[in-house]
Amino acid sequence: VHFIHSTEGLKIIRQYTRTDGLSNNAVYAIYGDDYDNLWIATDYGINQFNKKTERFRNYTEKDGLSSNEFNRASHFQDQDGTLYFGSMNGITAFHPRNFIGDTLHLNAAMAITDFEQFDGRENRLVNKLGELLAHNTIVMRPDDRFFLLEFALLTFNETTKSQFAYKVEGVDKDWIYQKENSIRLSRLPFGHHTLRIKGQNASGEWSDHELAIKVLVLKPFYLQTWFLIAIVSSLMIGAYVLYKWRVRSLKDQRDALERTVIERTRQISEDKKIIEQQAEELKSLEKLKSRFFANVSHELRTPLTLMLGPISTVLHETTLTEKSIALLRSARQSGNQLLNLIGEILDLSKLEAGSMSLYETPINLHDLLRRICAQFEAHAQFKGIDLEYQNLINPDIYVLLDKRKASHILSNLLSNAIKFTEKGGKVMLRCALTDNQINIAVQDNGRGIHPEDLPHIFERFYQGKQGSLSAEGGTGIGLSLSSELAELMHGSIEVESIQGKGSTFFCILPFRATEKPADLPTSALEENDEGSLLQLIAALPSAKPEQPRILVVEDNPALQQFLTLILREKFAVETAGNGQEALDWLAGQSVIQLPSLILSDVMMPQMDGFQLLERLKSDDRYRHLPVVMLTARAELADKLQALRTGVDDYMLKPFDEEELMARVENLLKFAQLRYEVFQKQKETPARTKHELNTETTSESTPTQLLSQEAANWLKLLEDYIKNNIENPHLSVEFLAQQMSVSARHLQRQLKAISGLNLNQYIQEARLQHSRHLLERGNMLVKQVSAKIGYRDVKHFARLYKERFGKLPSMEE
Repeated sequence: VHFIHSTEGLKIIRQYTRTDGLSNNAVYAIYGDDYDNLWIATDYGINQFNKKTERFRNYTEKDGLSSNEFNRASHFQDQDGTLYFGSMNGITAFHPRNFIGDTLHLNAAMAITDFEQFDGRENRLVNKLGELLAHNTIVMRPDDRFFLLEFALLTFNETTKSQFAYKVEGVDKDWIYQKENSIRLSRLPFGHHTLRIKGQNASGEWSDHELAIKVLVLKPFYLQTWFLIAIVSSLMIGAYVLYKWRVRSLKDQRDALERTVIERTRQISEDKKIIEQQAEELKSLEKLKSRFFANVSHELRTPLTLMLGPISTVLHETTLTEKSIALLRSARQSGNQLLNLIGEILDLSKLEAGSMSLYETPINLHDLLRRICAQFEAHAQFKGIDLEYQNLINPDIYVLLDKRKASHILSNLLSNAIKFTEKGGKVMLRCALTDNQINIAVQDNGRGIHPEDLPHIFERFYQGKQGSLSAEGGTGIGLSLSSELAELMHGSIEVESIQGKGSTFFCILPFRATEKPADLPTSALEENDEGSLLQLIAALPSAKPEQPRILVVEDNPALQQFLTLILREKFAVETAGNGQEALDWLAGQSVIQLPSLILSDVMMPQMDGFQLLERLKSDDRYRHLPVVMLTARAELADKLQALRTGVDDYMLKPFDEEELMARVENLLKFAQLRYEVFQKQKETPARTKHELNTETTSESTPTQLLSQEAANWLKLLEDYIKNNIENPHLSVEFLAQQMSVSARHLQRQLKAISGLNLNQYIQEARLQHSRHLLERGNMLVKQVSAKIGYRDVKHFARLYKERFGKLPSMEE
């Protein structure tokens, strides 16, 4: 409520609120009377305001009002001064002359009635009223949480309507109003404060007397000045002590170092002698290493020469068949590749020893590049790759180059480009002159090189570390040797590659033109052995429809061609360069066109044999296909990995042709038996799973188990056989008893799942186990025979020969 006072011509506006005695700050109507009073209707009663004394008197329902809450629009004053106020419960009407004038000024005192403080040391509330009344001060220690203070306004007129207000000076900005006659204070800031408390009577008048109590909140010891001074002093003293200790320690270290220097100086002459001796030993070891490489190279070259020489001699015979000529040429090509690899090892030793020299001769660069490119044409054609040669220099120019080293570099780059380019890709050999240099580029659109491998590809024995690529073999010396040979020829090899788009290798050599030698004969293209097998395979008659179909998965073209040649006599053969190509080819075949068997290598690009096997055995469409792994990886861990994945057979390179054919024929025979059993089952009405589990004496043919049930049941049977494989009396009755079924039911169930009777299955398990024992090489044939339950070694050898195509003694 705002009132205007006039003083000496000035108008002063003053605001009155509950703090001044107004019962409520929500005012709905104000009327004046003839007695210098204002009558104010609020949300809590009617207030009488005396303009002279500027004091309020409050009236509520207890004083006769119809309600404490009045209406905003229902109020009226008639001509004689009678007031009408509409409330939530009727109308209140009165005349101001019927009320006595303003009451006397309220001089009632405030008194403290009780005081309790939480004592942190005793952990309880303690009554300290006497101390407070005596000293008018409240002291709160750091562990004293709060205090409770009760007080009263010493009036005896409607004490239940009394109200109170308090504030802590320096903490509270405004008064805090409440009806309760007690307060609870806690968490006050450290320092000196004054707690002020005042009271209001039922008429809305505030007493002139207030309570003013001093409150002292003590700081904890770690915040007090003396403690902080003590800490700072301690730190200063500690720093000084640490400084003195460090100075002394450094002096001691200096003295010890001086003694060590004196002692080491005495040993310099002796150490020098030892170092010189070690240097001489290292030189001797270097010579021994170079001699070892030379000796190994010589020892390998001698038998290779004795192999390649007779092969070349036999090739000149006129009585050979086309197949014999093709196989001999393939053998000669592989021998030459091995001879080149031996040469690379010898070249590395020469480079390390610094004994490799250049033998530069006049060479027609165009003829050299055309000849190298022609050597890879058959290989590229076999892989379905477009190999292109582009010459941008004068074809009649002769340059000074080391022919052998240049040929080695370019052959290695072309071989890698074709190796890492997929079917349908393109490889280009391009030659140009730039800045008086020969710039030969080998470009492909293959997989490219991973950015993390790119900085290391010219390091010796480096293999790509990217887990997304499967193992591909290789020695890791081809690019390293090529780079070092290029540097020896005063050139360099550079590479640009984008993963997934291809790579370009640049061989940069110095250009030194020369004249054509008068006695240099024109040489024809060298004979290419790689195309011989391809021509022979192309000339073979087409496979007959009734022949089983075999898929050969092999990334080495020569071995792929050789396997195709030896298998085409009895089977229809399809080929794939890696596991992914095999899966793509299988996806395009109908159920009838699927192969009868898959023969796969292990180490292949893009998808290796283990990954292919896992994909096949996890797909219901291909799970039944027999898989034979053919690999040079003889580690036991690799064999176990393949066997756990579900491989049907595992052969090591080099392999015997007769043994391979015997294993393939046996696997196909067992697969045919299973197929015939399943065909018979299709003609037999299926029975319920309950009948299959409960009936053990019925003569009808059992239904086939669900695939998961069959696998679990067969795994249980295999465990019983493995645990008793040394028992020569392992029989149908024994296993039936272990499986808790009848012998007839056991035979019928195994026949339904595998196509084999129980005796055949036991024999197959024993022979497979014997092969694994023999391949480890730590047991004799007699010991292995006893280990699998065969007392007659000759009988065991005969069965082994029939199953695997060779005698068990050949495994040792």
